[in-house]
Amino acid sequence: MKISENDIATLRNDRELRRTSVYGSDIVYGILDYFEARQNELLERVRKAEAEVPFTIRPAASAPTDSSRPALTLADLQAFHIKRQDEWCPDQKPDLSFRGCELGGECGEAQNVIKKLERERLGWRGSRDTREHLAEELADVIHCAVLCAITVGIEVEPAVIAKFNKTSADNDLSVFIASSAALAAGFGDEEKPRYTTRRLRLETDRAFERGRQHAFDEMQGTCVAIIPPTFYIGEQVEKHTGDYTAGGEVRAVFAMKNGAIRFVVEHQAEGGGSFCHIYSEKNLRKVAP
Repeated sequence: MKISENDIATLRNDRELRRTSVYGSDIVYGILDYFEARQNELLERVRKAEAEVPFTIRPAASAPTDSSRPALTLADLQAFHIKRQDEWCPDQKPDLSFRGCELGGECGEAQNVIKKLERERLGWRGSRDTREHLAEELADVIHCAVLCAITVGIEVEPAVIAKFNKTSADNDLSVFIASSAALAAGFGDEEKPRYTTRRLRLETDRAFERGRQHAFDEMQGTCVAIIPPTFYIGEQVEKHTGDYTAGGEVRAVFAMKNGAIRFVVEHQAEGGGSFCHIYSEKNLRKVAP
């Protein structure tokens, strides 16, 4: 649920109305004031940010640690494919329809291997295959995807990172990927991913709504009337409407969610002990002590 400025204004007016009709502890109003102030503070940070607000979450994955060879980035892979394609097809470059069919074929071959691996796992009859073969086919899928990107002029690495990070942000996940440039510059595990302004707004809206609902629940369920009530706690009253009358003592006064005032009256039972009933003002009248 998104909290607009109109919602906040309505909340403020509602709170002032409740101040005149019910008595709530300072703690309850403090909850509302805290969440409103906190949201305003965070939203001001969002307004000042051009695109992102720094926020400490789990660090991005660092580059492979195998020192025998440099890490291969997606940007490197794309550059190698461009160079090899110039050698392989110097006169006429494959078009997108060719590359798309090629990608679909490799996906189908990978799926065929997966089918055979699942057949073996389930113990069904039929041909078998290997994980090593699946690795080859999945590698072909990746290579063909890069070739499709080259054909239409897409830089693969930033597209992959952007998509990964967007999915994490959209699903409230904490794992983000730093760019290879950041890793190459020596940030590694010290590089802190960023919170998008969209996600920060959703987080603050959610926190504010939880606080507002909690405070309202407190006010609606535990508040005591201060308009001065017709009957006070400890006062002797009589239930005089309906088919019977019964005397008792007011034990509590509270406000319902709709603002109506109710009185809890304790009655003495004929055989000993007591019981409580809840009444509205019109059901009761004072009894002389």
